[in-house]
Amino acid sequence: MEKAFYSYCHMNDCCLTTPRVRRWLAHSQEARILNLFTDVCNLVNQQGQVLSLVTRRIGAGPFTLVLGGRPAWPASAGDRVRIDRRAGRLYAGPLAVDYSQARSWQPRPEWPRLRRELPGPAAGDLALPPEITSGRVCAGSYPAPPPETWRCLPK
Repeated sequence: MEKAFYSYCHMNDCCLTTPRVRRWLAHSQEARILNLFTDVCNLVNQQGQVLSLVTRRIGAGPFTLVLGGRPAWPASAGDRVRIDRRAGRLYAGPLAVDYSQARSWQPRPEWPRLRRELPGPAAGDLALPPEITSGRVCAGSYPAPPPETWRCLPK
């Protein structure tokens, strides 16, 4: 049975992930496809937490698995998703994603370094509200490692 399933699947390598994505994968007991777009497939787990499978065109984000190839998205929203934590793979219809060798990056800014390096009203002082510097509010997109450093599995 498993062998036939693998031959049916179109494997995509995941190149980049985040600690939050790893936790989502580790703690999800069941998941389904929430919605599909040209470059995004959103998944939702039993707790209502969303994970996005995205192409390189969309790029890295705190809740994304960036895929190395051009995926063949599953046929419809609502389909079940299977997560094989032992193998480091995720299956959604005909799509199989190998995330076992994906590079992990931390999307949270390095505030102490930014305070030292960016000009501010006083040396080393960055004039940002405490809600942002404490990490309680998302301050926007944080730079992910450049795509050329993403570790993709050989084709």
